[in-house]
Amino acid sequence: MCDACKTPWDNCPEFWAELAEKAPGVLATARLIDALPGLMVTNAGDPSHDKDPQCWFVTWQLLPWAPNMPIYDHGPHRDAWISTEWLIWYASDNWPKAGYDVEIEPWSPLVWSSARGTNAQFTIRAYTNRDTRRKALTPFEFDRMLIIFWNDYGHLELDWTKIPGIRDGIVESVSDAA
Repeated sequence: MCDACKTPWDNCPEFWAELAEKAPGVLATARLIDALPGLMVTNAGDPSHDKDPQCWFVTWQLLPWAPNMPIYDHGPHRDAWISTEWLIWYASDNWPKAGYDVEIEPWSPLVWSSARGTNAQFTIRAYTNRDTRRKALTPFEFDRMLIIFWNDYGHLELDWTKIPGIRDGIVESVSDAA
């Protein structure tokens, strides 16, 4: 929840403006993941601004069943686990098998530091510069294939044209537009 405007992070204009400034290369990726049913992006970073210049990442968490209802008491949004499961499959099964350097990890801050049930988060991390034999994956390529795979295998139909940074079903990356 944004302290300034009291809205969920993914609806907060200040959150997206800050993300556009600190991680312009993955803004479209963050918007795509945030558009998946039941998910809320909480952080992102790219090599130009992140403390790890070898990767880009996007972190999300599950939305609650209904706005202002704690997950601990009422459970996650009905599509949250399905979307997370799909995204884990997409990121951890397809890209590494194709030789790309992509990881996905669940994590949680200290459980006693915030409301129960709101801590679990998931991060997709794609390395662009690591000294491995794996191929680097750009956010643009990840986004383009995410749309194609979701259209073929996603559990709900999404209108990609309503998401900022999307036109005719193909992501326009921030770096390409600059």
